[in-house]
Amino acid sequence: MLKALFLIRYVAEVIKPTVDNLATLCLDQIDADKLALKRRIQASLERLEGQRLVSRNGDQWFFLTNEERDVAREIGRVDISAAEKSRLLGELVFEEVLAGQTKVRYRPNIGDTKGDYEFNRLLDGVPFKQAAHALTLELLTTLGDEFELSNESRCIMRSAEGNGRALIRLVEGDRLDVELTLYRQIEKYIDSPKATSASPSLKKILGDRKDENRERRARLVAQLGALMTGGDFYAKGQKISSKAASPSTLLDELINYLVTNTYLKLPLLKVRQADPQAEIRVVLAADDLAQRSLALGGEAGNPRRSRRCASTCSLPPPRTACCCPTWWIASAAPVTAGSLISKSR
Repeated sequence: MLKALFLIRYVAEVIKPTVDNLATLCLDQIDADKLALKRRIQASLERLEGQRLVSRNGDQWFFLTNEERDVAREIGRVDISAAEKSRLLGELVFEEVLAGQTKVRYRPNIGDTKGDYEFNRLLDGVPFKQAAHALTLELLTTLGDEFELSNESRCIMRSAEGNGRALIRLVEGDRLDVELTLYRQIEKYIDSPKATSASPSLKKILGDRKDENRERRARLVAQLGALMTGGDFYAKGQKISSKAASPSTLLDELINYLVTNTYLKLPLLKVRQADPQAEIRVVLAADDLAQRSLALGGEAGNPRRSRRCASTCSLPPPRTACCCPTWWIASAAPVTAGSLISKSR
């Protein structure tokens, strides 16, 4: 096998060193069982990789020179902690697969209030960057300690925690842990003092490893996207069915589901200010509220809100225990901070 890889080492652009091509080169009989041969070649290559005699980049295998073997052994000895792999995985998933998205545009029914909703990002129970929002998206991966225990019933219970949580349990990925580890090992080795003062030949080898790492990162991003869309989805204590073809579409569906089923009375709100607290401060600072336009003569009002409040306030106990103030019922215009303050006076 080493001989075959050596023969095609310098013509890799013409003959790709894949298992399939190596099997074709190694056929010694016209009617040989190629599938069985490919399995033997795969096992042989994996053994040679463990001995640092060959390297793997995606589905291609490469013969290593003596100096390249020394570098490969030194890279293999670089220690990588579970926390480092988790940080790298979080960066790949949230910053690249999901393009750094921290908010989702709510797509309500016609006439309902639109708006952007921010969400927390968790990876295997650990927050990624800040986590101070009401809604949460969590990903469970094979790197997590509880992945094997996260069956359907546990995922349903976990998605019911907090105010609003969506959960994606990724499917198991082939060589995901190995590729993450190797990527980080190469990064750390290239940044080490030894690499800084390397000889010209060593610098060339490190340049090749750096190029391989760029390809490896792109493969990891593509693989993680496929693992997400092929996984299991849960939200608010329910298993969710989705046919989303991309991670961004999946994210949009899950957060919209969360908003709809977390803020159940959101359809009653017809006007949503971008900064309601700022509007309240402006109205409170005004000398004469009667001279301000507070949308008290609005378009068609909000009959659904009025009916809801009237129904609630007609029930015992007395109105003093009602969840809706009387000026909300009386208002025929869409709710704004200005209209609320004006009516209260």
